[in-house]
Amino acid sequence: MNLPGLFEEYAAMFERTFDDDNWQRLETYFHPQAVYETHGFEDTRFEGRQALLNALQSNVSNFDRKCDSRKLRTVEGPVVEGNTLTRTWACEFTLQGAEDLLLEGRETVTYDGGKIRHLLEEILPASAQRLAIWLEAHATKLSTH
Repeated sequence: MNLPGLFEEYAAMFERTFDDDNWQRLETYFHPQAVYETHGFEDTRFEGRQALLNALQSNVSNFDRKCDSRKLRTVEGPVVEGNTLTRTWACEFTLQGAEDLLLEGRETVTYDGGKIRHLLEEILPASAQRLAIWLEAHATKLSTH
């Protein structure tokens, strides 16, 4: 199984979904019992494909889309070990009236039968600290955006 190819296809469809809010298109990439976890800033866990998709949509709607721009790039990887793919990423956000925000982290994706069974997003500690400071200073700008 070509995990980098599967992941790149999913990532491209995620970006399309980011643009048009059609979250149903991503269902096919996730196992019905998929788990989504975040660590570093807020520790969360969502179980089941629909709960996972709802969480992704909420995260995007409550932060990413409220910013003026979002530039995501892979810094390292993907690295494949068995049925798990890991990449490190950096994402820069801009918002009028705020300094640019750079977040860095790691994404670990475990596949089962060609579907994502576990998606783990980890924000690096320095990025979590930057995000907390940035939100303290600029959260009101997000709420009016």
